[in-house]
Amino acid sequence: MEKLIADLGVSPYVSFHYATPSEVSSILTCADILVSSQPDTKRAMGGFPTKLGEYLMSGTPVLLTDVGESSQYFIDEQDMFFAKPDSPIDFAHKIKYIKNNYKKAIEVAQSGRNKISTLYSHTKAGVDISNFINIL
Repeated sequence: MEKLIADLGVSPYVSFHYATPSEVSSILTCADILVSSQPDTKRAMGGFPTKLGEYLMSGTPVLLTDVGESSQYFIDEQDMFFAKPDSPIDFAHKIKYIKNNYKKAIEVAQSGRNKISTLYSHTKAGVDISNFINIL
C-alpha cells in the first residue's frame, strides 16, 4: 500500500498509523471525512459495519457504500452520506461533494452523532433490554 501511495503521488495526503485504543477517538475527530467502502456481497447484505458507531460518534462526516443495513437506520445527506455500491465514480463524487459542501457535511455529521447517541447508545439499549425483561 505504501508503494502504491508513493507511486500515485498522494503520500502527502495518506498515511498509515497503528493506533492504540485510547488514540482512536481523537484520530477520528481530527479527520475531514471518514469513509468505508464495501463491495455488495452476501456477507455485507446482512451486516452493519462495526466501525459505523465510532465514526458517527466522532462528529466527522461519514461516507459509506450503501450495502447492508445501514441505510435502514440512517438517512443519506441527513445523518451521513451513502455512495452507490460497486461504483468508485459515485464514491469519488460523494467525497468531492462533501469537501465542496463542508459546512453542510458538518451539520449532517452532527445529526448522525445525535441520532446514534440518542437512539443507539448503550444507555438506551440497557433501558430497552430492561423493559423487555420486565414484560416477560
